[in-house]
Amino acid sequence: MNNQAGISQAEDALAALARQEQARQQLANSLSLIGFDDDYLVAHFRANLQCLEHYFPDLARFFQSYKPKRYFIDVVNGRPNIFDAQQRRHIYADDSFLYALSQYNEFLENPHSTHGRLEIDEVNRMSFIHVEHLNELVKIERSLSGDASGELPAQLGQVLLFGAGLGFHTELLVNNHQIRELHVIEPDLDLFYASLFVTAWFHLLPLIDARGGSLHFNLGDGASEAFDEILKLGEKRGYYKAALAYTYVHYLTPELESLISKYKERYFELVSGWGFYDDAVIAIAHQGLNLDNNVPLLRTQAPQALAEVPVFVCANGPSLDKAIDFIRQHQDKALIVSGGSSLRSLVKYGITPDIHCEQERLNIVADLLDNIGQPELLAKLNVMAPGSVTPEVFKRFGRGLMVPKSREASSAALMELEGFKVHFEVANFLNPTVTNTGLRMLSAMGFRNFYLFGVDLGYPSGEHHSKNSFYFNEKGQDKGIFTTNDEMLVAGNRGGQVATNPIFNLSRRRIEGLLKVMPELNCYNFGEGALIEGAESCQLGDKVPTVVLDKASLVDGLYQAAAEDNQSQRFAAPYWQLFAPEVIDEAIDTLLAILDHDVTSREQAGNMMDAVFAQLIAWSNQGRFHLAEIFEGSMNYYQSVLCRIAYAPVDTDRALTDFNKAKGHYMALFKAIPAHYRRHYRIVDPIALASFGDNWNS
Repeated sequence: MNNQAGISQAEDALAALARQEQARQQLANSLSLIGFDDDYLVAHFRANLQCLEHYFPDLARFFQSYKPKRYFIDVVNGRPNIFDAQQRRHIYADDSFLYALSQYNEFLENPHSTHGRLEIDEVNRMSFIHVEHLNELVKIERSLSGDASGELPAQLGQVLLFGAGLGFHTELLVNNHQIRELHVIEPDLDLFYASLFVTAWFHLLPLIDARGGSLHFNLGDGASEAFDEILKLGEKRGYYKAALAYTYVHYLTPELESLISKYKERYFELVSGWGFYDDAVIAIAHQGLNLDNNVPLLRTQAPQALAEVPVFVCANGPSLDKAIDFIRQHQDKALIVSGGSSLRSLVKYGITPDIHCEQERLNIVADLLDNIGQPELLAKLNVMAPGSVTPEVFKRFGRGLMVPKSREASSAALMELEGFKVHFEVANFLNPTVTNTGLRMLSAMGFRNFYLFGVDLGYPSGEHHSKNSFYFNEKGQDKGIFTTNDEMLVAGNRGGQVATNPIFNLSRRRIEGLLKVMPELNCYNFGEGALIEGAESCQLGDKVPTVVLDKASLVDGLYQAAAEDNQSQRFAAPYWQLFAPEVIDEAIDTLLAILDHDVTSREQAGNMMDAVFAQLIAWSNQGRFHLAEIFEGSMNYYQSVLCRIAYAPVDTDRALTDFNKAKGHYMALFKAIPAHYRRHYRIVDPIALASFGDNWNS
């Protein structure tokens, strides 16, 4: 580029900026003609209350007589502002409208959004058809994101707006963009109250409604529940929308900063754990085969006599090694429960658990049990697990007990069968780790006192598992099986902070959720990892069981009570009927009919994705929850990519071309399902441990 051309371009850019500033000033001057006096503000307030009475009557009643405490509506030089009585200053240093306009224009050119982007699984080691076709969508989205212009499109999916303020920014967003799902998050009620005097909510609410969108207010203490509301909406309408949520931060207060930080910390909960088609079919097969084998089901009635019995829940975190002497010394005074890979560690330490717990459904779990090398010992032990666990696991133990896991197609089918839910438990809080499974099943059985050993759910001092686990060789060297990606810092059980990953963090939150809904549980956390709210942080020796137990009689009674008159086999035939291949064929035809046309606008793309999930809702409303659960997981994954394409900050024609192309691969998945389903829905999953490499076999 020659210097003269460079100077000319610089002059053009400066002239453009000058024109933009002149336009802003002219707009501000015209705005001043409105006259933001008391009469105008009061009239706005009344119109907004009348509108809220129609759409949000509880809010209207609340703010009708609301009295602000810190922030007050004010007019400065004919322009509205908000006065902070505590800091003795206005929150807008300059003209509030010009501030909002400048901020909006900056957001327009450089929009901020969540990044629920999927990665391509080049290996697809388990040959899942879900992964095979999803890879093709991800390739399209990756190419599109590389060409993104960065400018905010006119049609948007989910938008999170942090800070109500005077609301000029909200008006600019809603008037200039068609938003399908808008969340207004404001933890300070004074500030939202101020918006009622200026924001034209009486115009925005009907406009959003007429466009078919939805508006969600998360205000005051309710702002802290914004994430949970988004989770609930995702459960009803699909989590996929969170994969590309535009986030607009109007201002930062300490409360808003805390909310944004918590949103980032918990974002993994929105975009993970959805399950997928192949996973659902494995669970369908395993649950049905376990019914065929008459594995006892967990009853809903728990014996109260177990409430005082101490239970040592042994996970495989690094602190398990330090607790071994304590566990060994007091093993006759508590029920010892191993979870997953901790069984191998305990056996190496010479400790035999009373009950073992498993959680993963793949058949490799049985292979890992075989690698312990003590089949005679396993044959004397008792196991409990979700019904989705491979039948091969139950076959390796003397006695088994299973519970259907909530949000599974297999469990939904059981709940639809006559006589099932009256007598048997379908449990939530069972995942993502085996510790979650153990605590949930044991609490359902009536136990109330839990000593947590090795439940670190983090990496104290960089360690991740017991040295006696299969993650380490005989010399105590790390075999590199476990990787510590996507680390985050959380409060530590011994103070300070520890590193963890999204899975461990979700496990911690699920334990906290269980303790919240079952406050009668006593949990003593002896780990050196993450702090678990609701559990008491303890050092070894702080809590010592003192009564020697007749554990053999106790466990015998548990399993005999579960097996008494418990012919789970009687549910097998009607269960398999619900999953007949012809039923799946019909469902696939219905879904393909929804997708069998190209879209010509971003709005049509959003409508199509909504229509797919509306079909799941329709099946659920018909009592056919099992059908919805088969497809929901893969739909969330596929539509999360489609959502990122549909609302990407690129040229609309490019977005629609790529959306229709990606939709073809979405349809290809559905077209492949009937033949795949017939081959797999009644067999143990064929995935072998050897396919994961030699390190897993030693």
